[in-house]
Amino acid sequence: MTDLQKAKLPENIILAPTEPIYAVLRRTGGVTGRDRRLGLFRHVLIPACGNRAALAGPALGAPAAALLVEHLASSGVKRMLLLGVCGSLVPDLRIGDLFIPTGGISEEGTSRLYGEGEIPPPDPSLLNRILKACHEEGASPRQGLIWTTDAPHRETPDKIARFRGQEALAVDMEFTALSAVAGFHRIQFAALMVVSDENFMKTHQSGFMQKKFQGALNTSAKITTAVFL
Repeated sequence: MTDLQKAKLPENIILAPTEPIYAVLRRTGGVTGRDRRLGLFRHVLIPACGNRAALAGPALGAPAAALLVEHLASSGVKRMLLLGVCGSLVPDLRIGDLFIPTGGISEEGTSRLYGEGEIPPPDPSLLNRILKACHEEGASPRQGLIWTTDAPHRETPDKIARFRGQEALAVDMEFTALSAVAGFHRIQFAALMVVSDENFMKTHQSGFMQKKFQGALNTSAKITTAVFL
């Protein structure tokens, strides 16, 4: 029996794709439990938010994120909220800004294995809870479509122009896959993201080490955990 099978998980899960995001969520989430390994994987779960939710991660990229959700789905999870990062495709979305995807365009290979057709949209009730928490924190996130890719180093100028032409405002590595897996398992899903990169200029701009990004990540972690408090 794995640690996950032994654990009694809450119905709400906050997903962190990377170790730094997981660490920020752990600091802000009212953690009361301990790390739990998920079989042979490095995914860990910690009861948080007054035991109303658990943190899960890291799971970078569509395949890893989908695999984590498959395990969580078997434990009765009903709602999932992703706190992620994204690259901006438009000049009015800058490093450190908050972004809420309202739909996704898939260029990853995982979501198509969970059904044909449109990527399921985020759950409206979760979106409203995120927006309410943002308002209470004094944040004004941008909303719009996101492009999800498996290969961030292949975000070429031609691709950026093509997906921007399809009205995508940002790019990430997990959103459409998580939407598809959550929809397949009838799990409510939505996401809040921090802009970490700017891809709309000739030269790519990375903001991971900028104070504005770090501050926005802390703010978004407070918002994310507040959704389930």
